[in-house]
Amino acid sequence: MATAIVSALTGIPVRKDVAMTGEITLRGSGPPDRRAEEQILAAHLAGAKIVILPRKNEKDLRDIPEEIRKSIKLVLVDNMEQVLEAALRRKPKALVAEPPKIVKGTDPLDPEPDKQPTVRRTTSRRPTSRRSWFEARNAEANA
Repeated sequence: MATAIVSALTGIPVRKDVAMTGEITLRGSGPPDRRAEEQILAAHLAGAKIVILPRKNEKDLRDIPEEIRKSIKLVLVDNMEQVLEAALRRKPKALVAEPPKIVKGTDPLDPEPDKQPTVRRTTSRRPTSRRSWFEARNAEANA
């Protein structure tokens, strides 16, 4: 889920051949996954080439048949940064934050403060009621 959120916010797609298992804590690390063996086998059957799992599951790799271990790449990770590096097509760039503007009480205020860019919707707004949806659709068709 965290990888999907990062992908959606950055616009960087997740690789098609990646499967993941495990959880993530708020601090960015992950506890071991109790069903890692089953999930690695399921990823192999689904055609995944890379499986990302917590390093704490390294002991479970002994239970995976050797032919499956040779056919897929198992990536053991400790933190979310390593997950993103393995799962995304490219590494996200760090955001550059502008330093805050400090205004003192004696400084004059700008009569026209910098305008913030407006957010434009790429899709039309959908009406909330069914009747207004039909009215909007008919209005677009008649225009």
